[in-house]
Amino acid sequence: MTALPIHQSFVDNVIEKTKQDPRIVGVAMGGSWVFGNMDEYSDLDFVIVYDPHYKEEVMTNRDSFADEFGELLSSFTGEHVGEPRLLVCLYNDPLLHVDYKFITPDELSDRIEDPAILWERDNTLSQVIEQTKASFPYPDYQYIEDRFWPWIHYCAVKLGRGEIFELLGTIHFFMDRIIGPMVKIKNGYKPNGTRHLEKQAGEYYERLVASAPAHNEKDCAVALLTIVGLYEELKEELMDETIQRNDPTKQVCEAYLKSITDKILQ
Repeated sequence: MTALPIHQSFVDNVIEKTKQDPRIVGVAMGGSWVFGNMDEYSDLDFVIVYDPHYKEEVMTNRDSFADEFGELLSSFTGEHVGEPRLLVCLYNDPLLHVDYKFITPDELSDRIEDPAILWERDNTLSQVIEQTKASFPYPDYQYIEDRFWPWIHYCAVKLGRGEIFELLGTIHFFMDRIIGPMVKIKNGYKPNGTRHLEKQAGEYYERLVASAPAHNEKDCAVALLTIVGLYEELKEELMDETIQRNDPTKQVCEAYLKSITDKILQ
């Protein structure tokens, strides 16, 4: 990986100081560092692997750990993304977003990608990675199909009532959790929400743009109709016959959405 100077100097500092910490058995890097597509806007995603004998000490003193590497402006744990082992940090001079995920060697076996090892003691990280397999989570299509049409009905109600702010949040949910990942899978990418979707959308780009409305009823009406069309198209491409379709619910909810959008778009 050829990193920008802003990143490389920070990484070198972390490597040097963690090597001197006997609690740490290795440090790896995830995210864009692994894929070689970092730019000036990239953050750093460290995986800090520690000796489990020091678990309480390490997890209790994560802020102090992070403070060793620069001018730490702010830090907080990652419950908001479902990962309490994560410490999210913002540094100054240079201004840089850095994440540290603190795990034991055993916990490294459960991962969504193979990180790039920066250093390790006694091949600890390499052995775990060689003996286990990374598994990226893919959408549960049956879960989505069971809920999609009631969610569309909910959106239609919000549109009809004029609750546009709430509707925009739900549309974002559709894009991040359903449509974006399905487009990525169709185009051969990992389904990590809407990250880099502009570059990975392919033939779906214009319709994805139409699915990102401004705060007005007509935009939202078009967005919902576009989302429904994209979902139906992608569903036929990606979901096999084992996925049970709920056609009666679809028909009722789709008709209700049409009744609302027809009033707005007439």
